[in-house]
Amino acid sequence: MKTLHLTLALLLIAVPLSAAEKSRERERSGPRGTVSKKTSRTENTATRSVTATQSSGATATHETVRVTDPSARSAAVTATTTGPAGKTNVRATTVTQTAPGSATLQSSATRPDGQAVTMTGSTTKTDGGRASSATVTHVNGQTTTLQSSTVKTEDGRTHTTQITGPQGQTASTTVDVSKENGSAERTRRKNKSTQKQP
Repeated sequence: MKTLHLTLALLLIAVPLSAAEKSRERERSGPRGTVSKKTSRTENTATRSVTATQSSGATATHETVRVTDPSARSAAVTATTTGPAGKTNVRATTVTQTAPGSATLQSSATRPDGQAVTMTGSTTKTDGGRASSATVTHVNGQTTTLQSSTVKTEDGRTHTTQITGPQGQTASTTVDVSKENGSAERTRRKNKSTQKQP
C-alpha cells in the first residue's frame, strides 16, 4: 500500500489546466495486437484512455479522468479499468486543499462485484515537518488506520509510519535520513506487535 504522504503529494501538485483544448491519438500494432492511446484536455478536465486489443480479439481498456476545481481548491481523479472478461474496477480519489500545505482526501476502490474499499485521510504541514493520518474501511466493514509524520532534524529528517490493523495489531517503521558532505544516509527501524489493543 502506498503511503498517505505519497498519495497526497501526487494529487496536490495538480494545477488548473490550460484553457486551450488539446487532444492527441496514437496507435501501435504488433504481433500480439494493437494498443491505442488517446488524451484530451479542456479547461479543467484531462482524460487519458488506453485500449489494448489482442490478436485474438480480446480487448482491455483503461481510462483516467482528472477534474480540477480552482474555486474549491480540489482535484478529483477517477480511473476505470475493464479487462478482457468485461470485469470493471473503478478507483476514485478527491483531494481538497484546506490550507497551504494541508489537505483532506476521500478515496474508494470498487471491485467488479460492486464491493468497495474506502479511505479518508488528511495531511497537515507542521512547524517541523508534516503529519498525516488515514482510515481504510475494508469490504467487510473492518478498518485499518495509518499515522505518519515527518520531522526535520539538525542534519536531515525522521519519517515515522504506524499501521494499526482490524484486530488491533500494529506495525511501525521509522526512517532517519541524515545528510553529510552532500550525501544522504538512511537508517530504518521496524517494530511489529501482534497483541490486540484493549
